[in-house]
Amino acid sequence: MSEKKEKLKVLAENFNNAIFKVKKAELLPMQMSRYPRGCCGDVAILLGTYLVENGYTDVAYICGTKICEETHSEESHAWLTSNGLIIDITFSQFEEIVEEITVTEKSSWHDLWVQEIQEITNVVENQDPLSDTYRVILKAIS
Repeated sequence: MSEKKEKLKVLAENFNNAIFKVKKAELLPMQMSRYPRGCCGDVAILLGTYLVENGYTDVAYICGTKICEETHSEESHAWLTSNGLIIDITFSQFEEIVEEITVTEKSSWHDLWVQEIQEITNVVENQDPLSDTYRVILKAIS
């Protein structure tokens, strides 16, 4: 495993573990209370901010959509990319996924989604409502 990939994996694992600590202490906002379910967009933004603050400058937010074969309704999911790697700490919300997080060059599962790439925003610099949640998660990492 490359050094960059290994460092990204450690950062993602630390962030994921911190969210679970904060969840257990019931300090997450309502929209994140079922983590990792239903909050992939917010979590991707928060993790993206963390990666940017840890020196990663090429972090992108990916919003994917696809049609669910069972319900024929549209599903959405969000994750990050950086340095040619897919970083996803919320994809375990889907039944077919057994890994808790992934940091990988290629993912056939992620390839199934129609992807829209967006720039990541720093929640602290932009005074985003998620900035308080971000600070709580950061404290759980330390």
